[in-house]
Amino acid sequence: MGILKTVKLKKIDKFLKARGFTFERQSASHLIYDGKGLPRPFVIPFHGKEIKFCYVKQIYDALGMTREQFIGELKKF
Repeated sequence: MGILKTVKLKKIDKFLKARGFTFERQSASHLIYDGKGLPRPFVIPFHGKEIKFCYVKQIYDALGMTREQFIGELKKF
């Protein structure tokens, strides 16, 4: 599998919406997504068109996915 350094915001948005998450709001440079079964919403800081991988890792860890599973799912978008 490839190594991810950054992920485009559009791909993350499509990925989360396909998994049933909703975009709740934006607070300055932070996007907030909520979904069923989460103890708290995802807060994704972004500056530009790409998101740093450390924040993407928090998403797939919270979803119980491995890096390889996440990369495979992300390729669909």
